[in-house]
Amino acid sequence: MNRPSELFALSAIASLIWALLARRIAPNAFMSAHLPGGGYIFHPASLSMVIAALLCLVAVIYSVWVFPLNQKAASWHFWVTTLAVAVFWLSFYSFARVVTDPSVSSANLSGLRLVIAVCWILSIPIALIAQAIFVVNFGLSIYHIARS
Repeated sequence: MNRPSELFALSAIASLIWALLARRIAPNAFMSAHLPGGGYIFHPASLSMVIAALLCLVAVIYSVWVFPLNQKAASWHFWVTTLAVAVFWLSFYSFARVVTDPSVSSANLSGLRLVIAVCWILSIPIALIAQAIFVVNFGLSIYHIARS
């Protein structure tokens, strides 16, 4: 069960379950994207479905045995990706809870918001590092095929 394709497929299933539960956990939490031409507001369940689709795509690529992918690098790719997704969602829902929870005192709020925001921002480079691991692994795989 340690094949990366199976791990990514299970992560995609977990992401879809999270998408179904997201509307019940935080029904009033929304994300917004501001672009020069306008802005968009969407529920986090939509982003969770996009993440599940991308995880399925990676699972398909890892399941094709034509490419001699390094299994250790693939495992690193999985765990770093999982870390990035987990940090992103935990910081997103923590921030939504901190902002709306009246029991959190305003004295502790600014420091807590800062920590959550830093975690949220750090999830992006962590995800990029995971994709860099995948690109290097895939590139070396193609290089080995071309050399053979």
